[in-house]
Amino acid sequence: MKRKFIFSTLLLVLQILKAQDLIPYTSEGKFGFKDQSGKLLTPAIYHSYSKNEGNLYKVKTGDKYGIIDSKGKTKVKPIYKFINNFKDGIAPAQREDGVYGIIDVNGTEKIFNYRYLSSFTDGGAVASLKGQEKFGVVDVNGKTLIDFKYDNIIYRGNSVGMTHKDYGKVAYIGLGSEEITPYIYDGGNKIFAEGLMAVSLDGKHGYIDKAGKIVIPIMYERASSFHNGVALIMLDKKMKMIDRTGKIIRDLPYEEMGRHIMDGKIPVWLNDKMGIIEMTTGKVVIEPLYDDITIDRSTKYWAKKDNKYGIIDKNGKTVLPHEFSEVNSTYGGNENSIVVKDGKYGMYDADKNEILAPVYDSISKNGGNGFVMTKMGSKYGFIDLLGKELAHPQFDSAKSFSDGVAVVFSENKFHILYPSGTKKTVSYKGSSDIQMVENFNSGLAIVIYMNKYGLMSKNGDFIVSPLYQFIGEPQFDVRLTAIADQFGLLDLSGNTILEPKYDKIDVVSDYTIIKATLGDVISYFDKKGNRVSEPDL
Repeated sequence: MKRKFIFSTLLLVLQILKAQDLIPYTSEGKFGFKDQSGKLLTPAIYHSYSKNEGNLYKVKTGDKYGIIDSKGKTKVKPIYKFINNFKDGIAPAQREDGVYGIIDVNGTEKIFNYRYLSSFTDGGAVASLKGQEKFGVVDVNGKTLIDFKYDNIIYRGNSVGMTHKDYGKVAYIGLGSEEITPYIYDGGNKIFAEGLMAVSLDGKHGYIDKAGKIVIPIMYERASSFHNGVALIMLDKKMKMIDRTGKIIRDLPYEEMGRHIMDGKIPVWLNDKMGIIEMTTGKVVIEPLYDDITIDRSTKYWAKKDNKYGIIDKNGKTVLPHEFSEVNSTYGGNENSIVVKDGKYGMYDADKNEILAPVYDSISKNGGNGFVMTKMGSKYGFIDLLGKELAHPQFDSAKSFSDGVAVVFSENKFHILYPSGTKKTVSYKGSSDIQMVENFNSGLAIVIYMNKYGLMSKNGDFIVSPLYQFIGEPQFDVRLTAIADQFGLLDLSGNTILEPKYDKIDVVSDYTIIKATLGDVISYFDKKGNRVSEPDL
């Protein structure tokens, strides 16, 4: 019976863990999610996603962010320009009007009254009030911890901030605006840890307490934060472990240490090779054998050895041999990596699982609208951010996806490639003898036909016939045009604002008013082409 109970409990735990992970899928360059059984949880409507606190995922729809949970349920509607990482159930967010505030995991807003609000560290965040320039620190309820009177401030936790004068010496400040140190230090560690902060002065490091008192002399070449009562320091180019009194409790053989402690572990170097040790015991977790280790929240790391990358687990066991010459991040915010093996490019996900075998001659690190460009030989194609092929390399040239479509060239013709994989040949009055098609911008693309410029919509219709000597890309919500060296303007839809008859056109008065010059005559217009009075410039 006991064995049956243990098995049932284990099964329940595995089911719970299984339910916590969303499985992404893609369609037309957008992400949707399924559960582990393959059941559809959300349609493919998201432009990007990233794992957040607990079982939350930050998702992006268009240019707005929201939050869903591990069942695909919307917790925070995608209405925010920005959402920072959740911590302890809250996160800073920025509304459409640019104002920052705090939201909880259910999307409940509170205290939207900030021009700026950083992520929370140890219960505090750097903030600047709406309509003001100075910075201070607030807690999760909006209570002021450090007054709004500083030109700059970095919160170090434990109700202590760091500020500097003219990007020179720094001082530490406590609750309200109490300066606990004068402006004498060169800098310090990221956060007050266990009541102590490592500070630097004239190239040496030591520790101060929350009152600003030097409690461990400033005498070390390097100094880590404290963790479980110990810290690592470099003294006479030798690493040692000290306690909170500065007493040396252990000598360590390493020649350098990393800046950050993660899960009680810290990177170290020996003979220019990187490894990882436990902070409090000095026990080796990963032997210092590597040129570099990319440490992240995954259970596996990319590690470079003898100029080749492989994958190791958190205990240093080799999971994938060191056979990749390059590992580069790709765009999209999903922490995927582009890898190169024997000159061929593939893709791995954030958990270090292969999602695309190395088969391409290149994969672009940059992309747009959920797609990146691939190349085989002299031909170009596209894959999405999960490695699914939209178009096998077949085009003589291609531009990245922009404004929802891509411009490609093959068989001596330009085509519009859509996220569905279909394409449409560009032609004007039945002729496909097009000289150039630029990327789409604000729904239109510049097309050059017979040395004349026009504008085309994404369905291939010409909104502006190719009659112009020049049409520019959108700037300040208008497009500059020219005929016979005389200038005019179009709006973003291709409608004429000003006929091309002016010697010079400028956008002035905070880019809201058009100044048009014809000979000695200067006229002013709004962006609809209506005459207005001369603004105060």
